[in-house]
Amino acid sequence: MPVFFGAIIRNARKALGLTQRQLAELLGVSNTSISNWEKDLSRPDADMIQKLCAALQLQPNDFYGAERHYAVSDEDIKFALFGGDGEITDAMYDEVKRFAAFLKQREAGK
Repeated sequence: MPVFFGAIIRNARKALGLTQRQLAELLGVSNTSISNWEKDLSRPDADMIQKLCAALQLQPNDFYGAERHYAVSDEDIKFALFGGDGEITDAMYDEVKRFAAFLKQREAGK
């Protein structure tokens, strides 16, 4: 299965608030290279992936690992938990997060 780096690079770059030009300057490449990587028109070589990991605060597994992590907003979580019906208060959501933390801690202690 081919690995597509474009979305990984783009999402990490944007999460850090970097433009393509700024990332290119950090890496010593052209912003066209960044654009081509993000569009999956070309791929960075292994040495450049190490530099990308450092610049974008990523781990090599973020590129090669089977497990992918995607950001989910609080609003998405609220909708998943409570559906689209009614008002979800901050207090309700905070209680759910406390319970989730409790469960995580309990399971870690097993």
